[in-house]
Amino acid sequence: MRKSKSEWQTKELSAAFLEGVRGAMPAADLQLSVIGKIVRLWSDKPSPILDLGCGNGILARFLLNIFPSAIGVFVDFSEPMLAAARKNLGDLLQTRIFQADFSTPQWTDAVISYRPFDVVVSGFAIHHQ
Repeated sequence: MRKSKSEWQTKELSAAFLEGVRGAMPAADLQLSVIGKIVRLWSDKPSPILDLGCGNGILARFLLNIFPSAIGVFVDFSEPMLAAARKNLGDLLQTRIFQADFSTPQWTDAVISYRPFDVVVSGFAIHHQ
């Protein structure tokens, strides 16, 4: 976990992103469709699927809907984002949600028991690296 609190760890910024920015992304459905096609070509039954910087879990939830037997491992360092993910993923029993900062080497400690991952995805968080 980072020593200083990031703006992404505040409820205000997390809510502004999830309620305003995410919904305004152009061609978001098309992006998800392309990701789904790539994953299907890569593996017909991927498990587990790792979502780094998962936010509210929209990306890996999309993949879990395509691959319902997969385990989804969700990682974010923002508790408000993880709260949104828990709410969004609450009905999916195959999810594992972890608070970890993937800008540090220690993030792997949280998910080590789920390795190796068949699919690793990251949405908007990856550009912070």
